[in-house]
Amino acid sequence: AQVGRVAEVETQLQEMIARGIDDQSAVQIYEALAQGYWSNHRIQDTLRVLDFWIQWRPDDIDPRLMRADVYSEFNDPVSAEKEYRAVLTAQLREQVVTLRG
Repeated sequence: AQVGRVAEVETQLQEMIARGIDDQSAVQIYEALAQGYWSNHRIQDTLRVLDFWIQWRPDDIDPRLMRADVYSEFNDPVSAEKEYRAVLTAQLREQVVTLRG
């Protein structure tokens, strides 16, 4: 899916997520779908997958960086900045948890 042949596997991948899989596999599927959609210029699908991923794991950095790239590509610096700020906030929160550990 990541190399752009997402149409061949997207239904299977979405069904796997719906059935319930381990977190690591779900992250890999979300990433593959997002990159596959992006490489096929399916912008709305890219953003939809990234939105699901972020709702599920709001402190994950990768989907926010990908979403910032989409916004930057389409000349939406305000939305891109919002995503970059969310990344910094998540990183700071992680550091605080580690220090308190």
